[in-house]
Amino acid sequence: MISSSLVGVLAQRLVRTLCDNCKVETKLSDYELQMLDIEEVPAGARIYKPIGCEKCTQTGYSGMTVVAELLLITDKIRGLILQKADASRIKKAAIEEGMISLAQDSLEKIFSGITSVEEVLRAIISEADDEG
Repeated sequence: MISSSLVGVLAQRLVRTLCDNCKVETKLSDYELQMLDIEEVPAGARIYKPIGCEKCTQTGYSGMTVVAELLLITDKIRGLILQKADASRIKKAAIEEGMISLAQDSLEKIFSGITSVEEVLRAIISEADDEG
């Protein structure tokens, strides 16, 4: 009955936003590329790291933003739910249908200079390791 009335499922995490006053541009290390599970940074991406200043009380961050994924229950997804498919199969089908995952949204926030690699690793990646 749930799959017939379910419209979507939203997963979200809060991540700290970089302080615009003191953030400095940086490049990703090989370790960070590995941790983010990417091979290279897209052209035009600007990556920053936190430094700390009086404005942000030496934290390097000022405010929060949401990183989210929205799983819309399409006919294909509903069919997989009714077949009792495992979560990875459902997620794969959702991504094929255009869903942006938490990891993808996190990368977009890093590449646009909104948050840092460290913050994503702290808030998103480490939590995923705890769940697995």
